[in-house]
Amino acid sequence: MGNYTIVETDRLFLRHFIPSDVDEMLKLFSDPVAMAHYPGTKNRYETEDWIGKNIQSYRDFGFGLYAVVLKKSRQCIGYCGFILQKDVDGTDEIEIGYSLIQAFRHNGYATEAAIACREYGFGELYIERLISLVRPENVPSRKVAERIGMHVEKRIHRWNFEHLVYVINKK
Repeated sequence: MGNYTIVETDRLFLRHFIPSDVDEMLKLFSDPVAMAHYPGTKNRYETEDWIGKNIQSYRDFGFGLYAVVLKKSRQCIGYCGFILQKDVDGTDEIEIGYSLIQAFRHNGYATEAAIACREYGFGELYIERLISLVRPENVPSRKVAERIGMHVEKRIHRWNFEHLVYVINKK
């Protein structure tokens, strides 16, 4: 798979994860503040495993979560992409997910990456519907979902927490 670029924006490119991304992703996954709306932080082994699962997802499904990379510095600053979520209130769904290392938040990067992924998903992968599972208190993620045109369809209980199910359908 290697360093395969999926999509580019003005400031970013999104590419397949590679094993050497572990150090950058550990900055995100080991940060308790950045991971406050997730079940917990990850250690190095868990981060390596997470990257491996995404690499496997590219093979199995033709998509996964992608490394968000700054064009200027070539630094990996987080992830954005797709994950197959099994049994979301009785239905398998494709989620668009995103998260950035804290130092790179509040610059519009997550929205920029999510818009690019939305367009890639609808245009290149022929996905008809995307969701995002967002905890109600996670206001920054809710704002990104809303900026890319998603709306709340329902509330569900998942991973021991309440989640809003944001939805957007291909036009």
